Amino acid sequence: MKVKPRLARLEAAIPTGCEACGAWWDTVLTDDFGATQRPDRCPACGRLVPIRTMIHLVGIPLDAV
Repeated sequence: MKVKPRLARLEAAIPTGCEACGAWWDTVLTDDFGATQRPDRCPACGRLVPIRTMIHLVGIPLDAV
């Protein structure tokens, strides 16, 4: 079947990022002061990892988590 080689090429084309951003999810925590777990763009490789969902921690500073 031709599906497996095509999927392998597709997976190879998707950017996985560096060691710093390779495991970033699209959901991040934020606090009352606007601090987030991570930026939109990786400071190490410059890869854009958009934040799609923000979970706002009310009354808890992000440093305490």
